[in-house]
Amino acid sequence: MKLTLKDRHLLIPAFLELRGLVKQHIDSFNYFINTDIKEIVNSPSNCMIRSDFDGNFYLKYTDIRVLTPSIDEDCIVSQLTPHECRIRDLTYSAPIL
Repeated sequence: MKLTLKDRHLLIPAFLELRGLVKQHIDSFNYFINTDIKEIVNSPSNCMIRSDFDGNFYLKYTDIRVLTPSIDEDCIVSQLTPHECRIRDLTYSAPIL
């Protein structure tokens, strides 16, 4: 059975009631960090990046990790949450290795 655009539009409130908008965003972000970003790094177009100046020099990425967002205040490093960043007007960012 193929749903029409009107039928799909009616499913949105039911989906949001069941899962919630915030949970959907968090799940999407986590999927990107844990799965999609690794697939991007391992894609054939990114498997080897050669230098334009020396063909013997190249970069080959084998893995990628996104660390936990943190802040260093007065030599004390603590983890950040999205909520704390909103309250303190900070950027929720983390190093990528």
